[in-house]
Amino acid sequence: MAIKDVRIKLNSSGIVRLLQSPEVSRELEARGTRIATAAGNKHDVNATVNRDRAVVFVTTKDTAARKAEAEQRRLSKAIDAGR
Repeated sequence: MAIKDVRIKLNSSGIVRLLQSPEVSRELEARGTRIATAAGNKHDVNATVNRDRAVVFVTTKDTAARKAEAEQRRLSKAIDAGR
């Protein structure tokens, strides 16, 4: 028997607190570090908390790393290391 008329009300402030939590930040930073390691040693991991969530950026350090991304897609191919 199917349940009808189910409504779910999300607690928005609770979700924001969860997405900004230190635990989520640490997990994202660990994933970013794994991605940067898989892509090569010429990548930086920058973690921050935005208005509503923690975010991590993996960026290239120098021209050689940017060239490796452009020609060989090293950083793009390393994304699975973050899973």
